[in-house]
Amino acid sequence: MGDNHGLTKENLLRSLPVSLAGDSKMLALAEAMAGALAERLEEINRVSVYPRVNELDAGLLDILARDFKVDWWDSGYSLEEKRRTLLTSWQVHKTLGTKAAVETAIRAIYPHTHVREWFDYGGEPYHWVLMKDCYTQRAWNTTNYNNYSSSDINAYLNGAWLNLVETNVKNQVKKVKIPWSDPESSYQIYSGANGLSCCVFLLSAYEVGITVVNSSTTPFIDGAKLACFDSGQDTNANKKRIAYYDAAARDWWLRTPCDHYKQESLYIRRTGQAGNSPTSSSDFVRPAFILPKTLTIGDDGQLVFNTAPSTPGSITIPESIQGGTSVAVSWSASTDEQGNLEGYVVERSVNGGTSWAQIYQGSALSTANTVPFGTQSVMYRVKAYDSEGLSSGWRTSGAVTVVNNVAPSAPAGITLPEAVLGGQPLAIAWGAATDSDGNLSAYHLERSVDGGAWAEIYSGPDQNFTDSITKGWRTVAYRVRAADGLGAFGGYAASPVREVDNNTAPVISCAQSGDLGEKTAGFTVGYHVSDEENDAVAVTEILDGTPKRTFQAGEGANSFAVTGETFMKLSNGPHAMLIQASDGKITATHELSFSKRVTSASVTLAKPMEAGEPITLCVLSVSGSIPADAAFQVEVTNNAKDPAPVWEDCTTAVRNGLNISSPIRPLPAALRSTFALPRNAAAAARAGILHPYKEGFSDGTKQIRPCSRREKAPHPGAAAAGKPSAPGSNSGPGSPAGGHPVGPL
Repeated sequence: MGDNHGLTKENLLRSLPVSLAGDSKMLALAEAMAGALAERLEEINRVSVYPRVNELDAGLLDILARDFKVDWWDSGYSLEEKRRTLLTSWQVHKTLGTKAAVETAIRAIYPHTHVREWFDYGGEPYHWVLMKDCYTQRAWNTTNYNNYSSSDINAYLNGAWLNLVETNVKNQVKKVKIPWSDPESSYQIYSGANGLSCCVFLLSAYEVGITVVNSSTTPFIDGAKLACFDSGQDTNANKKRIAYYDAAARDWWLRTPCDHYKQESLYIRRTGQAGNSPTSSSDFVRPAFILPKTLTIGDDGQLVFNTAPSTPGSITIPESIQGGTSVAVSWSASTDEQGNLEGYVVERSVNGGTSWAQIYQGSALSTANTVPFGTQSVMYRVKAYDSEGLSSGWRTSGAVTVVNNVAPSAPAGITLPEAVLGGQPLAIAWGAATDSDGNLSAYHLERSVDGGAWAEIYSGPDQNFTDSITKGWRTVAYRVRAADGLGAFGGYAASPVREVDNNTAPVISCAQSGDLGEKTAGFTVGYHVSDEENDAVAVTEILDGTPKRTFQAGEGANSFAVTGETFMKLSNGPHAMLIQASDGKITATHELSFSKRVTSASVTLAKPMEAGEPITLCVLSVSGSIPADAAFQVEVTNNAKDPAPVWEDCTTAVRNGLNISSPIRPLPAALRSTFALPRNAAAAARAGILHPYKEGFSDGTKQIRPCSRREKAPHPGAAAAGKPSAPGSNSGPGSPAGGHPVGPL
C-alpha cells in the first residue's frame, strides 16, 4: 500500500479538517488518537474478512456462514472445505435453482462432482442423482480369489466404511440382497431371496451397462442396468462411467468376477471401458448403497427423513347394513410431520378379514360403497399415505352382519281427482305394494308444489290421505312408496301434475245448522248466498233427496220453505234438507235435518153441498192409511148453514160400507172426518193418510152426485162439490175429489 493510503499516523492527521488543524488543543488530541490507531494496525486488519477468507479460523467461518445464509453449511466440514464453501457461496446464491448452483455448492466438498438431471437419465421429475468421486484405493481381495461374498472389499464396505457414515444417515441405509456369482459353484448366479445380504456394495458389470468386456471375457448377468448408465462401450456410455479421485480419472472396481480367471475381477478403466484385473491389485472404490426414496435434502443442506402419516384415529360405518344398498364409510384425519399427507386408501372385506379389496383412494374423509346383495358380513379398513409413498397403519372397523332384505314393490298406482281446488281438501289414494319378505310396514306419501322439492306429508299404514290445498298454489303432484320394517324403500308410484284451481267456493250463510229438532207445523229457514269472485251462483233446495226449487242467487235473503201441502205430504219421522250453491266450478252445501211429529188430522168440507130435493140417503167412504189404534170418527150434517149444525156420527156405517139414511130435509149437506193417535203413540211407529172423500146423496129414486170444480151439475137440483179443508194448526189445504192426499201423518 502506498504512503498516501496506508493506515499511518501521518495519513490520519492529513485527513484532519483545516478548521481543526489550526487549534493547538484539537491538533494535540488528533496526534494522540492517530498514534494509538497506527499501533493497532494488525487488529484493525482483522476486521477485513472478505479478502481474508483463506486466513480465517473455523469458528469465525461458522459465524460468517450463518450471517451470509449458507444454508448447505455443515459445521463438521474440514477447515479447507469450509473456506471453499464460503468462497463459492456468493456464486451459488447468484444461480440458485439451477444445475450450476448445485454443482458449485457440492464441489466445494467433492471437487469433481457432476450433477445429472432427471431427464438426462430417465428418472422422475424434480429429482437429480449425484455422481460422487471415488472414495479410496484398495485391493478387491488380498487372497487373490474372486469370491465377492468373502472378499476383503465386501468386509470393508459393510464394516469400516459404513461406520464412517453419519449415524442418522447410516440408520436409513437399507439392507438388501444383491445378485452375485459364486466361484465355489461354477459361478452360479444367486439372486432374490438367495442373494448376498449387505448394506454397501460394489456395482456389477451389467448394472453399469457392460455386457461384453472383450473377446475372451463375458460378464455374468449379476444385476440389471441402472438408469444412470448406458449400455455398451461407445463414447457416451464410457463417459458416464468415468470416476475421479484428486481431480484425475481413476480405475475402479466392480463386484463381478472374471469368468475364466478365479484370481481376477472386472473393473472400469479411467476411460470408462471395462477390463479385468487380479483381485490383489489396488484400484479405487465407489461404494453404492440404497436409501429410502423419501429421504430428501432440506433447504439447510441437512438430510430430511420423511416419516409416515399417523394412522387415522377412527373409522365409522353403519350399525345396520342391508345387502344391495349403499353404505357410508367415514374416517378421521391423519397427521403428517412433514406436511406431505396426500390421501387415504379404503379397503373392504366380505370374509371376516381373510382378504381385502380396495374401494377408494383419494383425499376425502368419506366414501360410499354398495354392498352386494347376498353378502353375509362386511368390514372396512383405512390407511393414510404421503406424497413419498409412505403409508400409515390400518384402522379397521368391526364386522357388521348384512341383512339381505328385499325392498317392497312400488304401490299399484296413485289416484287423485282431476279438479284440484285451492283452499279445499284433496283426497289421494294408492294401490297396495307387495313385499316378498312379508314385513311391509308403512307407506310414505310425498308432495311437490309448483315443481319444487318433494316433502313427505304422510307416513303410515293407510292407502289414502286427505291433503289440504293452499290457495295460491299453481300446481301440485304426489308420489308414494312403501317401506318395510327394516327401513328398505321400494320404488315410487307417481301421480300426474295437477293444476290448482284457486277459485273460491260460494258461501252459504245460515243462522241454523244441523238438527232443527221436531216440527209439528210447516216452517222456513232463512239464508244468504255470496261469492268472492262475484260469479253467478245457482242455488238448489233439496228435501229428502228431491230438488224442490232451483234459482239464481241474488243479493237478498233466501228462504227454504217446508210449509202447506209440502209439509202435509211428509210422513212422520226424520227428514233431510240440503242447500247447494254452485258457481259452475265449486259447489258449496249446507245440511239441515228435522223430524216431523203430527199426531192428529181433521178434514171438513169448507162449503156445504147444495141439494134441491130432500136427501134421504147418503153414501160415504173414507180411504187412506189409518192406524188401527187411532181414534177415528166420521160425521155428517144436513143443516150445515145453521149457526150450530147438528152432526150425526156415521163412523160405523162408513167403516162397514153401509148407506146412511136420514129424514133429511132438502138443505145443504156437509160431512167431516177425523182421526187421532193415542197420546202415548210413538210418532216413528204411527203414520196415517186421509184421501179425498168419495161421497154421494140420493132422494131415494136417483143419485144426487156433487160436481167437481171442472164439472157442471147434471140438473138444477144437483149438489155442487165443495173444497174440503183441514182446519186447525195440524192440517193444510185439502184437494178436490180424485186429487192428492190431504192429511198424511
